[in-house]
Amino acid sequence: MKNSTKTNRPKANQGFALNDSDTNKTVLLNATNGKPLGICRSLLLVIALLGLLPSVQASDWGFNLIGSPSAQNVENADEVVQMTGAGKFNPEAGTESGGGSFTFFNAEEAFLGGPIFRGTWKVTELISWTPDGGPNPGLQGGTLQVRITLFFKAGLNEESKGFTLPDAVLTIICPFVDGQFVESEDAISLDLGFELFAANPTGFTGFHIKQP
Repeated sequence: MKNSTKTNRPKANQGFALNDSDTNKTVLLNATNGKPLGICRSLLLVIALLGLLPSVQASDWGFNLIGSPSAQNVENADEVVQMTGAGKFNPEAGTESGGGSFTFFNAEEAFLGGPIFRGTWKVTELISWTPDGGPNPGLQGGTLQVRITLFFKAGLNEESKGFTLPDAVLTIICPFVDGQFVESEDAISLDLGFELFAANPTGFTGFHIKQP
């Protein structure tokens, strides 16, 4: 179950105003009609607006994993993966980039070491993108699936030093339904080929349209 500290998602045309400067206040208020947003979506909106995003028709997109979302092994709930990261992709051009870090807790692969593994991951292929829309370019929903490579950095035994796992599939889900975000259904899933992590107890996800 998701953490109980979630913020309410905005309905369409909602937003927030920064308290930092008059310029930022004006830009953000104009972009969101001066209405309040939840803090997680607000952070994404700040990132997007600082890039002076052009229009919702742009084909360059960005994604963010917020608050280190996690997923449980579907066959062993004690084994959990937690991920951070961000990236960008262009569905029309078929281009992609990005990455972040990962931690496996209570891992079952004792032959590699463990039970905690840490490392980094890198996007290697865009598999699919299904946009849901959103209230503005800086706050968008959808489902992204990318192929990634995992580079294990810590937790390995001597025999497994330098272990790399290619061709894992990461799915990032940020639902936007009937004019509002369904934050309780934010999710990541990670398919390693021999293990699937899918049930999500923590964290948030988000998409935004980037400046070409």
